[in-house]
This record gives sequence, structure tokens and C-alpha cells, in this order.
Amino acid sequence: MVSFRICRKCQHGEYHKEEYDEDGRMTVRPSVHCTLFQQELLMNAEVPENCPYLLEHKIVCQDIPVRLANMVSGGPPINPGDEE
Repeated sequence: MVSFRICRKCQHGEYHKEEYDEDGRMTVRPSVHCTLFQQELLMNAEVPENCPYLLEHKIVCQDIPVRLANMVSGGPPINPGDEE
């Protein structure tokens, strides 16, 4: 998984903030464009193996519930109390 906080401090990460409509629904998912690898990364993406912050991503993201990362990345919404 990707930690946007780590990508924001990296010279290769271009963070793109989420956007919401009038009803409060997320219309644009948060993401990072990694210029080092020319990839658009959502929260539930795998960090490229040559990332200079790979270990930090793994350590920071180990406590993020997978279902939450999938929901933020455009997967099905989670029900309250279903977090892993």
C-alpha cells in the first residue's frame, strides 16, 4: 500500500487530492503520480520495488486496514465495524 504522506516528501511524488460532489460523495480518488516510475498510484497500489522510500511505505502502511485502502481507492464502501 501507498502512504501519501511519504510520497508528498519525495521529489518524485505529485500528490492529487480527492474531490467531492455537492452530496459529499468522492468523485476523484486521492492518488500520487510517481514521476520516477511514471505510474499513478492509489492507496491500495503496490509501491514499486525501486522506490527510495519502499521500507517506510511498508512500515507505515502495515496498520492500515486493507478494506479502508480499497474503499479510498475506489472499491466498495465499508460498513461501520467491518474494518479489519
